[in-house]
Amino acid sequence: GSSDRFIKNVARTALEHQPFSEWRAKALAETNVDAKLNALAAFARTADSGQQEAWVTALTSISFPELSLQQQLDYLRVASLGVMRLEPLQSSTRQKLVSALDAYLPSKNHYVNRDLANLLIRLRDPGVVNRLIPLLENAATPEDAIDFAVSLSAVQSGWTTESRLKLLDWFDRAAHLGGGHSFFGYL
Repeated sequence: GSSDRFIKNVARTALEHQPFSEWRAKALAETNVDAKLNALAAFARTADSGQQEAWVTALTSISFPELSLQQQLDYLRVASLGVMRLEPLQSSTRQKLVSALDAYLPSKNHYVNRDLANLLIRLRDPGVVNRLIPLLENAATPEDAIDFAVSLSAVQSGWTTESRLKLLDWFDRAAHLGGGHSFFGYL
């Protein structure tokens, strides 16, 4: 498993062009983290929704906090890809992913927070709003805050009156930020 993204993409594409039955078991059993994540991306792109239990079991066997920053981002991208490609997700698959990742939001890295928040929102994690609002309010930069506001705009449940007011207050403050003529329309 190379860490070079171009080599990883070529390897994944080559794998996807092989018969799925020939590499499925090896992908699920791979021990090298980079190779396993790449193989699970190919798995998610190739398999049907009936394969999601095997995919999520293999993915959640990887210890998220032990990964490097780049591996964590790769993990979240693979998880997001699988969630989208293996729909409709069974509730057990959804819960297994939420249980494996829920404790890591917030993290110390903005990009992990952004990607993890978006994944947990797609998985309908009921506690994600309560963890994103403080990230929004304490964001290091306006760009970071915008990421969290955009993420929060996709949340359909788990809101309280207080959390809705905090988001609306942020939008009111953001309306006065600089950013060109299209900034407010973007928000």
